[in-house]
This record gives sequence, C-alpha cells and structure tokens, in this order.
Amino acid sequence: MNDSTIHFSDRKALLQSLCREIGACFASEIDSDLVSPFKTEIPAIDSLSSGGFPKNTLSEIIESSPSSGGNLLLYHLLERVKQQRGYVALVDGNDSFAPDSVESSETLRHLYWVRCRTTKEAIRVSDLLAGDGNFSLLLIDLRRNDLNTLRRIPGNQWYRLQRAVQKSTCTCVAFTPQVLIPAAKLRLRLVSSFALSALDEDHTHLRDRLSAEPLSDSAIERIG
Repeated sequence: MNDSTIHFSDRKALLQSLCREIGACFASEIDSDLVSPFKTEIPAIDSLSSGGFPKNTLSEIIESSPSSGGNLLLYHLLERVKQQRGYVALVDGNDSFAPDSVESSETLRHLYWVRCRTTKEAIRVSDLLAGDGNFSLLLIDLRRNDLNTLRRIPGNQWYRLQRAVQKSTCTCVAFTPQVLIPAAKLRLRLVSSFALSALDEDHTHLRDRLSAEPLSDSAIERIG
C-alpha cells in the first residue's frame, strides 16, 4: 500500500465534508423567508403551525381520505421551494408521484425524486437525505404504502430520523394515511373534501379551500 491510498473511513469523512460544502453553496441561494418557519402561504396550514412548518423538525400531515387535498398540498410545497430558489427531496414511498401533474416543468428542476417500492426503502432513504445538507425541504410520501407495514415501523426509527433532521438545515414533512410518527413535533390532519370536478379547477383557487385541523391529545396518545 502506497502513501496515496485513502482508507475507507477517510474517504467517508471527505465525502461528508464535500456534502456540507455543497449544502452551504445551495443554502446561499435560498431566500431568508425559507429559514424558519417554512411558510406555505396557505392560511389553513400556516395559521395552525405558527406561520409555517418549523425548521429542523419532523412534521406529519395526515390524509385519511384521498379527496382531502394531500396531492394539492404536496405539489404546492414543491412550487414554494422553486419560488425561493431552494431544492427539495421527495421520498416517494410507493412510486406513485406523477410529475405530469406539476403545473410548471421548471418546478421539477428543483426536485430530487427518489422512487421507492417498499416502506423499508423509503425509511432508509429518508435517513440518508435528512443528513445530506443539500435540501431546504424533505418530503416523505407514505400515503399509499401498506398501513400494516407502516404501523410496524419501530418508534426508534422515527426518533432517529427526527435527530437527523434536527442536525440538518432542512424542514421535513411526512405525509401519512393515519397518525404514525411519535417523533413528529407538528401533526395536522387534512379535512378538506374535494369533488371529482375539482380536477378541472385552477390549483390556486383550490389551495385557498384547503382545510386542516390539529390532532386531539387522544389521537396523539394512541401512538405513544
């Protein structure tokens, strides 16, 4: 072995250092409004979350009905990151994201999309991206994953993800079909009810009709 050989541990340290440097470069492009909290500009969301999703924190959005506006909110968050010249990572838990539904192709230039086929994949990828440092927003979409599998995720995995987010520069929002994340600092349930005819309406008007509610203490206690 010659002097130029780099041990694995040294290579890992160099890679982590490079990620931090790249993250600092990206962060310099983000408007100050993105720092804390992450403002959605949707009154029904921001009024219940102290002005937006808190930075360095894991938040949970529960969509128990497919007509309550989960996709509308997710697409809007992608657009918000683009407006603020940031970068967003989307962990697509069941490979169900539809890029064609995004109104502006320019929005996709700010998106890092990870297509997962299992819940296990989605959680592992979320852990990696939470500590990456290159994203102002990390979205985890688990709404179409198997509910029984989601319920079997150990609580310590969620707390580990929360710690990774806490050490990073990103805001993390997980979309779930039920209350699942004991480590979430903010939990909101979408309570809108959109008819099929809403598919033909302008997204701007639909966003103004989004409704949400904070969960009751009893709902939170059920996940420990």
